Order: sequence, then C-alpha cells, then structure tokens
Amino acid sequence: MVSVPSSEQIVDLDIVDNYFQKETRGACFENGNCDHYCVETGGATRECRCELGFDLQEDGQTCRTEILRSNHILVTDLIAGRFYQVHLKNGRVRGMFHPKGQSPTVALNPGNSLVYWSDLSNREILSSFLNGTEMKTVLSTGIHFADRLAVDPATGNIFFSAVDAGGVNGSSYIGVVTSDGRSKKNLIPRLNAPRAVALHSAKGIMFWSDHGFGAHIGRANMDGSQRQNIVTTDIKYPNGIAIDVDEEQLFWTDGGRNVIERCTLFGFGRQVIVSDVNANLLAIVIHEEKLYYTAWNKRGITVVNKADGSNKHLLMESPVFAELSDFVIMQPNKPLPEYNACSANNGDCSALCLPTPTSRTCACPDSVVLGSDHKTCDGDTPRTTSTTSSPPPIIPDEAKSDNIVVIIASATSSGVIVVVGLVVVIVVVLIFRLRKKNNRRTAQTVLYNPGYATGPSNPPRGDSLYCTINDDQTMPGTAPPPYNAPYPFQSTHDSVYLTPTSGNSVKFTRPEESDDNYVPLSRLPVPLPPNNGDTSSNVVP
Repeated sequence: MVSVPSSEQIVDLDIVDNYFQKETRGACFENGNCDHYCVETGGATRECRCELGFDLQEDGQTCRTEILRSNHILVTDLIAGRFYQVHLKNGRVRGMFHPKGQSPTVALNPGNSLVYWSDLSNREILSSFLNGTEMKTVLSTGIHFADRLAVDPATGNIFFSAVDAGGVNGSSYIGVVTSDGRSKKNLIPRLNAPRAVALHSAKGIMFWSDHGFGAHIGRANMDGSQRQNIVTTDIKYPNGIAIDVDEEQLFWTDGGRNVIERCTLFGFGRQVIVSDVNANLLAIVIHEEKLYYTAWNKRGITVVNKADGSNKHLLMESPVFAELSDFVIMQPNKPLPEYNACSANNGDCSALCLPTPTSRTCACPDSVVLGSDHKTCDGDTPRTTSTTSSPPPIIPDEAKSDNIVVIIASATSSGVIVVVGLVVVIVVVLIFRLRKKNNRRTAQTVLYNPGYATGPSNPPRGDSLYCTINDDQTMPGTAPPPYNAPYPFQSTHDSVYLTPTSGNSVKFTRPEESDDNYVPLSRLPVPLPPNNGDTSSNVVP
C-alpha cells in the first residue's frame, strides 16, 4: 500500500496487470511491412499508403518515385523536411529524398544536376545528385546559417546569404564558396538579415535582399565591388528576388506589404505587379513569360503573367505542404550562358574566379593573400593556360618624369633593350614609392583601372588604385550611371559615394563614422581626367 500525503489529491488511477493486459499485435504491427504508412482497415487487415509524390507498387507495400530530369520545379518544404519536384506543365508532384536537416533553401547546378541546400541546425551547406546519392557537406558555416543559395553555372561557385544565428545586427554577410568547399570568401559584409541572392552571371553582377533593420535590396559586382543599395524605401520584408535576364529587370517579393514589385537593374522605374493580401510572400522565380511564387499562407505555387500580374492561378497545391520556402526551375534544353572570363580553365585563377561586368577577379579564401600575378593564392600552383588577358600595368602620372623614358620592347627586340626597359621600370617604381612616402597628398590624377577589383583586405599591389578622401571633396570628372543616384565603391571599412554635381564634376563623400583614409576605387566605369592640382586624391601603387 502506498501512503499519499493528505495535501495531495489523486485525480486518476489505472491498473497494470500482465494477465488482464496481454500484448496484442494488430495488422500494422511493425508498420505492416509498408514502406511509408500503414492504415488498419478493420480486423486483421491493413492498407499501405505512400507519401505525396510516391506511387504504390504492385506488391501493395513498396513506394517508388520517378525523378524528373528537366521541365520541373524543385521546391523545399522547410517544415516537412522534404524536397519535391513539380512538373511545369501539369503540376504533378514527385517526391524526392529527405535532405539532411531542415533546409530553408535549395539550389541547382544545371550543368551537372547537383542539388545544394543548407541545414539550419548543423549550419552546413550540403550537396547531392537529384536521386540523393553522393550526399556530402560542402561547407560548415560556423556561427552563421546559410539562408539562401545561388549557383554560378559558369564556375559552379555557390553564393550564399550567411545570417548570424545570434541575431547580431551588422554581423551577417553574403559569401561565396567553390563547389568543393576548399575556398570560401566573404564578399558583402556588415548586413543585418540577408535572405535572397540572385546572380546575373553573364553581366557579372549580383543582387541580395536584407529584411533586417534598414531593409533594402542591394547590388554589387560578383566579386563584391561597387556595392550599393538600390531599393531602400517603401520596403518592409524583402524575401525573394529574381532577375529577368531577357527584359533586364529585377523582381522581388515583400512579405510585409504582400506585393511583388519590379524595377530596372539599377533600381529605377518601380512598379507593383502582384498584390496578394495576407499571403506573406516568400520565394519568386521567372520562367519565360510567367512569374512563379510561394507564400507562407499558401499550400502551393502560384503563377501569374510577369508583364502585368494577370491570370493568377495555382500550378499545384496540397494540404500536405507546410512551408514551401524556396524553389528553382530546371528549364528544358536551355543552353548555359556563355562566359569569356571564368568558364574556361577557371579564368586562370588558382582558387575563386568571380565574373565582373568587364572581366573577372581572381580571389582567395578569407585571410589568404593573392599573389603578385593576380591569379595565384599563397600556396597554390598557378594555371599553365591563360584564357583571359591581364590588363597593362598602370603607371601613375605622379611617377612620370621628363628625364625618364620607359621602353616597351617586343619579343623580337634585343635582350639589351629588354633589360634596359626593366631597369627603367624598376627605377620608376622606386621613385614613385619614395615620393609617396614623403607626401601622400600630392597626386595629380585618379587613373582608370580596367582590369582588377580590389578585395576587402590585402588588395593586390601594383594594379590597385587607392584614393585618400577628405570629407566632401570635389573632383572634376564624369559621373558613371546611374546619373541620379550615389555610386558607392566598397572598401574594408566604408564606401565612397560618387554623386554628380553641377558642371562636369563628381563629388566623393566618405561616411563620417569611418576612420579609413584609403579607399580602393576598384574599377571606375569611366576614367577621371587630371584634377588640375587638387590634392584630395592620392594614387598608390
């Protein structure tokens, strides 16, 4: 007998006895030998059923699916932890493998049909083939989790939004990693809550959305240079972004305003295309003349005409879906874009080859220095075949002298001339460095650097251009497009903004909160002429 204190009250009681409660085994004992679900139908009978996207085979127990190779949507259900394929024409759903962990994003390399996703709990980026084989971890992201992914089909590089798991403002970033995970680099730092990433690889530019404090949509070259925010007003919760490469337009979903908008690739001409009240819009993809999107409060994928948002309808829906957070479209027989910079031999780069609007930038993993050849990282072996030509060396006007003649000799010139030319070049560089050391504010010209973009740390010397910027200094020049908006150039600690002023001049402004005096002008869209003695600039080799 068990004694119960008077202060306690017994509210329920049951008796366990092996004689009266013998073990019984129904028809679904050990899942009834069913692959997926076992449903008792009465007595000693049962029925096997399959998950969404799988077909029950003739044996009445086995569930199988058919992997689509093209003409389909690949979508991830974050809550269910499942990938699905949806046929573009008839909306038929095909089940896929269970990815490792819960994934908010999915990306696809159309060149080799590799699927990429992220694991929220383990903070990893993973990959496998469409059938789930050869699953492996590409990158462990540390204290960050990869919210969204985008693949550059020319190189296989994976661009991702890395969100600080602790929610610390300004500590998130946009990064890139090679498909083998060996080289990872931070491209766009100091973000609050970045989400979507979209690549226009043929033009060497990328876009991202940030739904944190100071929500915005940003644009930069794919090497991280020329960073700028192009949409900053009337925006609450930008979730998905997509590029219409045919019409040169950018589309995005705003989950706070429940609208889909579009604008030019520079952020001009904003226009609302779709309004979907209480939908809480998520991902978006452009395919041919259609716009596809998902939403938290919808159990399917919605389709509209991209031109005006008309003919809205659901391609498919199912009560099984919980949260279709991201998706991509595998387009049938679509040729990959042609690239001149990175597609052949990785652009002759030993690690990362990052396309830009005019060429490409070779980049190294974080904390690794790029060599003087601007192709090889410390410890790597340079390529033997070059597919892109390097820009000619830049000799600042400050280093020129009436008493110095630089000799450029061809391969057929005599060895003596070549040696003399090399000696003269060395003398020029030494004189320039001595003059720079004595006076950092006496440069007469900011030169155009057509070939390389400087990285966020340890930029390559020789072809890098630096400019000492005083607050609100003005220099003659021609403003690059867009002509009615600031044009930023990114450095380690701040940006410099080019703003058109009256006449033929450009105004450089350095943010007050930064103490970084030397700001790399990585690649100006147009050269700036001599500044006629103005001492606000300084060219550093």
